[in-house]
Amino acid sequence: MATNENHLKLMFLLMLSCMWIFFAAARPRDTLKSGDTLNSSSHLVSAKGAFTLGFFHSGSTNNIYLGIWFTNDPKKIVWVGNRNKPVVNTAAVLTLEANGNFEILPQGGDAIPLYPHQATNYTYTLFATLLDSGNFVLQELDSNGTTQRVLWQSFDEPTDTLLPGMKLGQFSLEWDPKGRQLIIRRQGVEFWTSGVLKGDKFEFISDESKRMYNFIVVSNEDGEHLVYNDINQGGQSAWFLSFEGKLLSFDGSYIAETENCNGHSTDGGCKRWLPSCRSRDDMFDKRSGYFIQGPEPSFLHNNTKLTMDDCRVTCWNHCGCDAYTFLYDNQTGCKFWVKKGEFFQDLSGIIPALYVLIPKSSQNGMFLQLINS
Repeated sequence: MATNENHLKLMFLLMLSCMWIFFAAARPRDTLKSGDTLNSSSHLVSAKGAFTLGFFHSGSTNNIYLGIWFTNDPKKIVWVGNRNKPVVNTAAVLTLEANGNFEILPQGGDAIPLYPHQATNYTYTLFATLLDSGNFVLQELDSNGTTQRVLWQSFDEPTDTLLPGMKLGQFSLEWDPKGRQLIIRRQGVEFWTSGVLKGDKFEFISDESKRMYNFIVVSNEDGEHLVYNDINQGGQSAWFLSFEGKLLSFDGSYIAETENCNGHSTDGGCKRWLPSCRSRDDMFDKRSGYFIQGPEPSFLHNNTKLTMDDCRVTCWNHCGCDAYTFLYDNQTGCKFWVKKGEFFQDLSGIIPALYVLIPKSSQNGMFLQLINS
């Protein structure tokens, strides 16, 4: 009888062990360790399942990006690791080498480094972990499992989304510790400020945002940083800074109402940045055609980090600039036309379109139009 009971106990323990192994294997991982790779068909999922990291396609293109998104809403991408260097028409893996090199490896292509370490005789163990804050952290641990230092983290390299706890760096949106205010810059020039932080609120953020968020200043050895907290802790929270300078919350509502920040208005935190040679009513208009002094651009900017908004601002601030457009097919880089004289518009649409400056004095029809049938 005792023998049967022992057999039953043994079988029960074996079943528990098998179930534990099964569930442990089925549970998604949140960490890469030295020597691990992550291919395009696998993911990391943060411990409580809030965020997922993996490769994704952009729209209908064959471009592949490494990104982080909300697990329950994969369309809400909150971070992109290779935003300006997509992997095109091939597979890729994320690899964490034993020497500390952390990079995206396209098949048959050049590596895209996230953290180029290249150390020799490396004695620490490396781990890259996706946290429930949405931060992807590369850190080195000693033999006791104690963190020695953080080598790299995605929160230090934000793209267009600000998650709770993320530090603001020197990007389009920044924190000014001396003035104690948020600043949105366009090409280094201020065009909106939040007003001074008073208590835990800013003057020029929207009323809805004042009800949703509070702000605190955190100081440490790295400097002084601004952190925001979502008062409604049960909801998802993220900020999005669009290419047009619009600062939006997760649900699409405005945080910074920058619609009227045209360089002339100073309402709602807008900053005056209108060049002396421009009028408030001057505008750029997308038109097909050419300039009388020739179709070739006057100069180029081949920096792939430049967006169409960057091109527009550069042309706007250059008093002789008549038109601009993008340089590359992915709408990065810039082409500019300077002091090219009269513009001839072609309504057939055969000639590639430019964004042409229309001065206020010319908006009633000073451009010669060529109508082709």
